Amino acid sequence: MEILIEKNPTQQRLKELGVSHWPIWEKDVSKFDWQYPEKESCYLLEGEAIIYHPSP
Repeated sequence: MEILIEKNPTQQRLKELGVSHWPIWEKDVSKFDWQYPEKESCYLLEGEAIIYHPSP
């Protein structure tokens, strides 16, 4: 699994991704296990996230 970070995407890139049609997920400060069984993208509007991939 690869984690790819794109910083400051252009408006064109956001349009290509269809970000304006994505749902907005709000979450208070927390820590939890999460699995990504398939490719997933997110666009942070505010705040920060720490995402890591544990070694097998």
